[in-house]
Amino acid sequence: MQGSQRPIDAVIPSTGNLRTEYKKSRMLLLGFVLLCVIQASWFLIRTGPLTIPDPDMHATAAYALATGQSLNATRTELDDFGNPVKVQTIRGEAGYLYLEGRKGVLVDNALLLSLSGDPYRTQQRTSGADGTKIISVPSDQHPNRSNQYFPLLYAPQALGLRIGLWLHTSPYTGWQLSRIGNLVAFVALWGFAILAMPRGKLFLALIGCLPTTVFLASSLMVDAMVCAICACFVAFLARCAHERRPLSYAQMAWIIVLSWLVLCSKIVYTPMLLITLILPGSLLSGKRKLAVVAAWGAGALLVFVPWYLRFSGTLALTNIADNIGFIRAHIGSTAFAVFRALRHLPLALSQSAGIELFLVLNVWLLTMLTIVVKERAFTFRGRWIGRNRYLLLSAASIVASLVCMMLFLAITWNDMSTLGTAHLEGFQERYLVPLMPVATFGLIRDNAAPDEESYLSRA
Repeated sequence: MQGSQRPIDAVIPSTGNLRTEYKKSRMLLLGFVLLCVIQASWFLIRTGPLTIPDPDMHATAAYALATGQSLNATRTELDDFGNPVKVQTIRGEAGYLYLEGRKGVLVDNALLLSLSGDPYRTQQRTSGADGTKIISVPSDQHPNRSNQYFPLLYAPQALGLRIGLWLHTSPYTGWQLSRIGNLVAFVALWGFAILAMPRGKLFLALIGCLPTTVFLASSLMVDAMVCAICACFVAFLARCAHERRPLSYAQMAWIIVLSWLVLCSKIVYTPMLLITLILPGSLLSGKRKLAVVAAWGAGALLVFVPWYLRFSGTLALTNIADNIGFIRAHIGSTAFAVFRALRHLPLALSQSAGIELFLVLNVWLLTMLTIVVKERAFTFRGRWIGRNRYLLLSAASIVASLVCMMLFLAITWNDMSTLGTAHLEGFQERYLVPLMPVATFGLIRDNAAPDEESYLSRA
């Protein structure tokens, strides 16, 4: 009825501009920055830059981008397990590319080393005795995996390293400047995500200043940039959903760019992009949703896919072709192995240094359970499903990403023909950090009643 319709301003509340959001969030942002800087300073001093998972990948990728070699030609070779692998050769100073003193340790072990003292830091600091001798990697004793991830993701590390090369610093100092570049970019992007997030700012800030997250941000690893991109994507969509206004072309452009960056980061996190498709039609019509998906899909096909096919190399600890053949023939047992790995995940987190992530996820689950009970979810009303569409799809996208991770590990890290009842190997706690901002999206509510939504769609 005409008389029951509320004014448009009542239906779409004003949330203010970024300046207003900054005034509301500045103390939280200040606390986030301080905690990040304090922890990062500790990690920079107490752990060596090459004491990280896969130093032969992250360090050389940053060097390749800093010296303009990220698109060097590749050649295909067979690895120890018979997999064809694209190998990229890069040239540069031996002090950087020999990676002397490197130690591939997991993040939780690196955190423990920061407490007891990193024994590998001394050799990393004193390396570079060959001065500016020019060498090429990979070689028999010096590996190189600079082409595993999309090179743009290493831009912060490359910028810091480029400054070190311009200043002719020691390799150790150059790596430290690279870590600082990564940290600055992470704090800036995550701070923007906190600013944009309409609800759950404290939760998002907590995720960003966890020791695991800060260690990633203060390292040479690509994971911090992946986490920050996912956080910005989630926060921007949450802002659009919370404001409940039709999206402008500029907002659509930002969604396209962020979606493309998520896809270029790690494909296993792309299920979060489905959140775009469940935005109400009053915000983004079906035609515009199709245009958005087509745009970032076209960007992927024109840029990421050609790079991936021509340059990207993948590390595997088993024969991938044999595993794929086994999985196709044993879909049921593979699905059970994935389910068993997911069921074991909470126990594995609670018994490792990843307990911080385990506790934060439990806080999120309790928050979501409180919402479910408060809103009487178990009446199974259609309207409840509509109001909590973001919560439901956030949870579904997290599960889908975890399934994709386990499948990827099944293909590349485990011999599925001999796995039996053993757990899938290769999962690391840091893989969860990019998914945690998606959980924050579940706090957003679509409170518009059905008649209000139809009113919005006509407005």
